[in-house]
Amino acid sequence: MEITPGAVALALERELDRLPAITGSIDSSRDYVTQTFQEALTGAEVKAVQLKDEYVRVEHLFFGILGIDRDGELQRFFVLRSRSLKFGRCDHRA
Repeated sequence: MEITPGAVALALERELDRLPAITGSIDSSRDYVTQTFQEALTGAEVKAVQLKDEYVRVEHLFFGILGIDRDGELQRFFVLRSRSLKFGRCDHRA
């Protein structure tokens, strides 16, 4: 099976066109993130302040992400994973 570079480029263009994009005038000095990502960052900043930490670190971001986990899916995953580790039944590929 031979795939031409043009076919790959066309497939990539089509996939890229399906992704969300910012339209209109754009302030290039500003970063744009999704509302969900912004909520996670804000939660991380709040956690850093609560813990009296000077900088936002990975563990703060982790708490920020858990804070936006509205359906509890991530929390259930980590609870089950920690129980599995505790009892030696963890599949390390997960």
